Amino acid sequence: MRSTRCDVPLDQVLNRSAFDLDRILEIEPGFLDGDHDHEHDDHVTSFSLVTEQPLDARRFLPRVQMITRRFGTDILRMKDILSFKDDDDRFVIQAVHMLLEGDHQRPWKAVQGCASKERTLA
Repeated sequence: MRSTRCDVPLDQVLNRSAFDLDRILEIEPGFLDGDHDHEHDDHVTSFSLVTEQPLDARRFLPRVQMITRRFGTDILRMKDILSFKDDDDRFVIQAVHMLLEGDHQRPWKAVQGCASKERTLA
C-alpha cells in the first residue's frame, strides 16, 4: 500500500491482524516473559522542551536547522509539535539524522491547548 503523509483510509490499515499475539506466542512462547536478552546503549540520550508560550517561527526554525546541521548524524529521531505566534495551525517537524521535514498539520483542537513540544533522541 502506498501513501503520501499517511493519507490512507483507516479501514485499509486497521483490523488486519498484522500483529496477532496468539500467532506470536505460537512462534515464540516466551515472548511475554520478562527475561529478554537485550542491551541498552548508554550513549543514547534524549532531551525535550515544552512551553505554553507560542514560539517565534523566525527565531525557532533557524535554531532547528542549525541543530540538524551540527548534530544531524547523531540525531536518531526528532519530533516537534509547535505553536507559532499568529498561527492557528500545529506545525510539525520530524527529523531522522540529517533528514528534516516540517509543515503545517491541522488546526489545534480546543481541548489540546497550544503547548509546543520538542522531543529529540540522540
